[in-house]
Amino acid sequence: MKLGFGLPMAGEWATPQNQLRVARAAEDLGYHSLWVFQRLLYALKPKGDYPPLPGQPWPKAFERVMDPIVTLTWVAAATRRVRLGASVLIMPFYTLRPRHAP
Repeated sequence: MKLGFGLPMAGEWATPQNQLRVARAAEDLGYHSLWVFQRLLYALKPKGDYPPLPGQPWPKAFERVMDPIVTLTWVAAATRRVRLGASVLIMPFYTLRPRHAP
C-alpha cells in the first residue's frame, strides 16, 4: 500500500518552514507522496455557504492559501524520494502569454 497526505497549504500553519518540516518527516517515515491543492482566490464577503457543507461558512483557513506550484518547487528542492502531486490545478492561472511574431 502507498500512503500519502497533504502538505500544509492553508491557514496559519501553512508556512514554508512547516512545509519543509512535514515533507522531510514524511520522507524519513517512508510515505509515498505529498499533495497540494489550489485555492488562490477567496471572496472577501462570501454570499453563500461553503458548498461541501451546506449551512456552514467558508473556512477561515482559506483566506490564506499558499501557491501550489511554489510549494511543490520548494519541497522538491528539499526532498529526494517522496513523490509530489497536485490534486487540482486551474490552468488559466498558469498559462503563458502567446509569443508575438517578429
